[in-house]
Amino acid sequence: MLNRSGIKYPPGKVFYSNTEFHTCKEWCNFISTGKLKRMNCEAPIESISQSGSLQAIIHLLVISIVPSKIFMMEHSSIPNEITGPYRELLVVLPSSGNHKFTLMEPIMELFHHKNRQLSISLYAECKVMEGLRNGEWFYSLYFTEDNLIYDDFSTTYPLPDKAQSLEMKNNLLTCFNESIKKAKEFLEMAITLYKQSVSPLCVFFLHQSVELCFRSVIQYLGGYEKRTHNLGILKKQLLRVAPEMNNCFQVETEEEKSGMEILENAYLKARYDDSYEVPVLQLPLLIKEVNHTLVTACQTMNKKLVG
Repeated sequence: MLNRSGIKYPPGKVFYSNTEFHTCKEWCNFISTGKLKRMNCEAPIESISQSGSLQAIIHLLVISIVPSKIFMMEHSSIPNEITGPYRELLVVLPSSGNHKFTLMEPIMELFHHKNRQLSISLYAECKVMEGLRNGEWFYSLYFTEDNLIYDDFSTTYPLPDKAQSLEMKNNLLTCFNESIKKAKEFLEMAITLYKQSVSPLCVFFLHQSVELCFRSVIQYLGGYEKRTHNLGILKKQLLRVAPEMNNCFQVETEEEKSGMEILENAYLKARYDDSYEVPVLQLPLLIKEVNHTLVTACQTMNKKLVG
């Protein structure tokens, strides 16, 4: 595909480790040698087959949708699923382009389906610029020079200094701690009801604890508030910003699916259905899993925001 200038490979630089490529053609040539190295690391990527998938996707993004910039976030490995880092590409689309996000997002999902270690998010450049100018923490923390892997040099972004970034992280952690405190209170109320009378509200409070936990991590790491009570939808969004929490309420086995279904059903039925039966036998395991989820969320947030 040709870009707006009719050049097969769009101008700009691709950055990776200590190597710079002045054109995407140089980038592709380097990819073919299998010498790609991790960002900020001298050791080669362990699996060339895995890295090849990432390289090909970055190349395809650059030559097809002609972004103005691409940033990359690198997370820890997803527990119990895959080895190696989990990466998210933040693709910035130029304001002058005629890009329809609704048409492109399914393609981004397809990339993730082919490579479970990768997700791709699309951002309008005008929104990114506005967020950076206004000092919005999501843009200021993630759209940084350290995370930049492709730049067409068409626009210069107002980047925050390290002192500002540190202050933002501290404020985010404070807000998260206030929010997760409420999630812990829901768990405590559920435990109290379980010990006293095994009320249907016990299961409802467990649902509320997990929902608030998921939403808090999404809000204070992902930069937006996901307004839904569906834990499955929340977990899908959660894994994009904190894949380290994949081992919380997994749905790989029938037993794990049952636990999630119990909480999902409890949101309405535990309050309004007179025939609702409390899953007494499953409650100890559910309480243990909810507690594990809250602990993992706190550990993840501290690791990402404190280091």
